[in-house]
Amino acid sequence: MPNFRTFIYSHNVFQGFTRKIDLDYVESIDEIIKKLHGELITYLEKEKLEVLIQSTDIKRLHIHDFTFGDILMSEPDKVYYICDHQ
Repeated sequence: MPNFRTFIYSHNVFQGFTRKIDLDYVESIDEIIKKLHGELITYLEKEKLEVLIQSTDIKRLHIHDFTFGDILMSEPDKVYYICDHQ
């Protein structure tokens, strides 16, 4: 059975971009961020939004106040925000 959690971009350009990520296929918060970022890039490429691709900066993305363990142990309906601000 998949072990999904919902992750949403909290970002000045991509606010609200949402995907469910299966935690059985990631081993860290960094991998969650890379997966969500990759799905955003794939979406932008599919829609031919090349200029917006330049607005994505994975280096600044993070999840406040939670460890990977917290995310793993959370309820399946829990939502996490990935942001690019402090």
